[in-house]
Amino acid sequence: MVKFTCVEQYLTIYYYVCMINEFLESSDEETAVGNKKRKVSAEDGDKDNWKPESEESESEEDIDESVSEESDFSSEDSEEEGKQNKKKISNKKKPVKLNTSVLNTSASKDEKKTAKGGQLGQKVWAHLKYEFLKPNNIRDASKKRPDEEGYNPHTLYVPPDFVKTLTPAMKQWWEIKSKHFDCVIFIKLGKFYELYHMDATTGVNELNLVYMNHPEVAHAGFPEAAYARYASALVEKNYKVARVEQTETPDMMAERCKTIRNPTKFDKVVRREVCQITSKGTRLYLAIEGDPSTEDHLYLFSITEGKSSSNKPIYGVCFVDTSVGSFHVGQFEDDRYQSQLRTLLAMHPPAHVLLDRGKVSAETKHVLETTAHSAIIESLANKIEFLSATECLIKLHENKYFKSDEEGNPQWPSVLAEMTSFKDLRTPEPDKELALSALGGCLWYLIDSKIDLQLVCIENFNLYQPELFEKQLEKKSLKTLTGKMVLDATTMQNLDVVEYSETGEKENSLLGKLDNCCTAFGKRLLRDWLCSPLCSVSAIQRRQEAVTALMKMPSECEKARKILKELPDLERSLTKISIYGNALTAANHPESRAIFYEDFSKKKIGNFLLLLKGFEKALKALDFFQGTNEELPQLLRRLTRTADFDEEGRFPEYKDVLNFFKEAFDAEEALKTGKIAPRKGVDSEFEACCQKLQDLDDELKDHLREVKSKLRCEAKYIGTDKKRFQIEIPEKVVVPMNFELSSSRKGFKRYYSPESKELLVKMQAAETEKKEYLLDINRRMFAKFSDSATLWKAATDCLAILDVLLSIAMYGTKEDTCMPVFYEPSEDRPPFVDIKNGRLPTTKLVDFIPNDTVIGVEGVQLLLLTGPNMGGKSTLMRQFGLIVIMAQIGCPVPAEECSLTSVDRIFTRIGARDHILAGESTFFVEMSETSAILKHASDRSIVLVDELGRGTSTFDGAAIASAVLEDLVEKHCLTIFSTHYHFLVEEHVHTNNISLVHMACMEEDEDDDEAKVENVTLLYKLSPGACPSSYGFNAARLAGLPEQVVLRAKQQALKLQSHPKKMKSFVELMMLKKDNVKRIKELVTLLKNGIKF
Repeated sequence: MVKFTCVEQYLTIYYYVCMINEFLESSDEETAVGNKKRKVSAEDGDKDNWKPESEESESEEDIDESVSEESDFSSEDSEEEGKQNKKKISNKKKPVKLNTSVLNTSASKDEKKTAKGGQLGQKVWAHLKYEFLKPNNIRDASKKRPDEEGYNPHTLYVPPDFVKTLTPAMKQWWEIKSKHFDCVIFIKLGKFYELYHMDATTGVNELNLVYMNHPEVAHAGFPEAAYARYASALVEKNYKVARVEQTETPDMMAERCKTIRNPTKFDKVVRREVCQITSKGTRLYLAIEGDPSTEDHLYLFSITEGKSSSNKPIYGVCFVDTSVGSFHVGQFEDDRYQSQLRTLLAMHPPAHVLLDRGKVSAETKHVLETTAHSAIIESLANKIEFLSATECLIKLHENKYFKSDEEGNPQWPSVLAEMTSFKDLRTPEPDKELALSALGGCLWYLIDSKIDLQLVCIENFNLYQPELFEKQLEKKSLKTLTGKMVLDATTMQNLDVVEYSETGEKENSLLGKLDNCCTAFGKRLLRDWLCSPLCSVSAIQRRQEAVTALMKMPSECEKARKILKELPDLERSLTKISIYGNALTAANHPESRAIFYEDFSKKKIGNFLLLLKGFEKALKALDFFQGTNEELPQLLRRLTRTADFDEEGRFPEYKDVLNFFKEAFDAEEALKTGKIAPRKGVDSEFEACCQKLQDLDDELKDHLREVKSKLRCEAKYIGTDKKRFQIEIPEKVVVPMNFELSSSRKGFKRYYSPESKELLVKMQAAETEKKEYLLDINRRMFAKFSDSATLWKAATDCLAILDVLLSIAMYGTKEDTCMPVFYEPSEDRPPFVDIKNGRLPTTKLVDFIPNDTVIGVEGVQLLLLTGPNMGGKSTLMRQFGLIVIMAQIGCPVPAEECSLTSVDRIFTRIGARDHILAGESTFFVEMSETSAILKHASDRSIVLVDELGRGTSTFDGAAIASAVLEDLVEKHCLTIFSTHYHFLVEEHVHTNNISLVHMACMEEDEDDDEAKVENVTLLYKLSPGACPSSYGFNAARLAGLPEQVVLRAKQQALKLQSHPKKMKSFVELMMLKKDNVKRIKELVTLLKNGIKF
């Protein structure tokens, strides 16, 4: 006896048994399954059409045996083992590029079967034999090969002769597959999604599905209810999934065929249409798709490229988070290192990249492949798929995505309208053509994915303008900074701002340390804050005041956080409801015609009710701050109070609107039935329908009373549906001539009067109108809610900021921190940073050694840092940079004291790494990063340079380090410059604005033997003065190099060190006065004898 651990397992096994019948040649009305019989469902409609190209009938015993063999579940399976089997779906390694199912030509683990004769064999599926699918023969719909220019990987050429051999429904599958060759097709058959041929192989290999028992054609499937789980698993592995739905029932198909004079077998197939194509960058998380697995933004990113007059790259970009419905469109000129593009990719990491084929340079592709390494990268045909600016505007105009005013003029979002000509919305501004073309690439892809109506109609378009990288050369010391601090991709990676560079995960990064947020939308906002800290001192201080006040209200904060944790992802939920209420989607999208057997309307209503409860709970969270005795600072008052309560309040007043929707319908009944029945006074049009029916009913009653009165006998209405309102009267009664006899029974006759017949027609029309209205009532309710989108978005924004401030306050309460003090620079106080006993924010060490770091005080602009290997130099730099970032988002910092002027940008040159895929050596990467520093740094910038020049020869590296150091001193940047080139220290011992510091250590050996390797204790303490040595041999010993190797290296080093000392003595000799003969003779004697200095 098979033991099933859950209903889903039972349904899955039951499904495999039932669906085998599809491949049997028998046309019996009943199909045997074991000892039971399953009626062939009318829902399968065209089931017989789905027999693959060749079939063999199987005995009942074969079916039972195959099901027991192919099932993943046994009587010994425990519930825990069942869970482990499910986990297998998501634990496979993710590929980097887009997966194409046609490449699954190898045998899967389940393809090796035991033949009936008991011999082990391997199935060779039919799709592996088709000539047109063999790698050397594959062509697109235009018959172009993959190596030919213009090849379209989205399509497949299927020979007409092959199509003629197919059953009608399999012809339907191949037609869909030929247009979506790069997708895995989930096609609906009754209540199940089916996978055929190469897609079935993908399902078996990647999802642990089980093949249907057919000798030649690969076929697998799963129930409709499991779509979200299986589709998500494939999408996470970088596949694209095309969901194909039935858009008519078998009865609808039969009615359609009646309208055709001579219907063929190809007409007798239930219509099916692609309803959605899902990839990593196109997920909406609607009812059928399930819940998101991450709170992070997942961007679909399109990019095109041009050249400026100075031959610099100009980028047009568009990136959209489809789960939120927010578009960002922009155009900018970049430098030869693509610095702004790299920063954009670091701040808004894409999940799916669309390239304008033939327009994007090889250098840009390298940047994308190395920076967006986990994203799908896909090329679209220029002007055909990746639309030009003009074609994009025409498409936006023709599809009527945007609302019109009373005169019928389209009201485009201001961001898009400003990119077009003043006279014509279909003509782009010359300096915005690349931006609009990037939008065109994104728009085409959304149209192809069948989600353009859902997203573009939200009208959430934002202009992307990168913070200016080009800094003016004049000093900015006395200027008040505004806007945001610039953190480029290099700095965010070197400082581990949002992810730990070693693992690519949030843990051990600054974001991971500060993220105590309770909501998904709060977590996304905190990341944005860290990527773009504030520069304005007044704005920073407003945040500081709010955080300080929250730290003094632990009880209120804890209560508020408890409620915030219960909120859904309001930002994504608002987008869902907007999509559910979209009238264009309801009217024109194939999803509106799809036949579902799962009641997704209940899930939609569940999403809606959850959103209403979320906004209701949010008000309770705010109550904790409105009733406090403490005088709240300005920012908190803005976030937690309405204008009615406090003139500073910016939180929207939505109680009345919320109450309207709470009272508009019976929530419990709606959730049970999947239909919203609006209460009286909620929907005037619905009430008009109901009133019309009531009026007709009253007219019928009046007419019946009139008949009774005229005929002076009893009369009543008889009949149902189309035969309603027959007037039944005794047969002996004489009726008027215009009464029409319809039926009779013993002693009675039934008539239609002209009035009752007319009223029946009116009643049927009114009922149809009400029925159609009820079918649309859910959408109308969602649309009515979305009409107040501005209100809900404002509330969500306030809650997100409050959540982030609470998270920062919690960090400040848990850790030993201080609130930084900011100053505006002046003549007497130039830009500076003064940190007392600072600690690395991301460390987990309890006994971490704190350090003072002071730059810009007493004229010191640069700390020249030396010290032993592994002594903490790089850690000190990261600590310094991270503390400044934390300070400028308004966060307490891990230090005893901290005071500073705001910083416009942080530059880093830390660590040694290469970009192998980009063809860049370690030294080239170093020089590229250094070039960006020298080009863009101002006297309000922080520069952190760690061991510059180590990627080349000693002399070249030292010379470059020296020149860079001097340039940074001239720019008056606030700089920490670490080095192992000790001659640099000697050169700048007496330089006024350079301070020599080192990471302290203690040399334990007192032996005078120079050839012996010293034992060094690292103290990790920043101390004044220079370190005499880097103690590299101590690091080598700690790393495990053999002792004899370390000693030999030490001896060799002593020999090498003697040469520059002799050279130095010679230089000193040449500089001596001519009459100092005695000193010259002494030096010559020493040099001849090879004496060591």
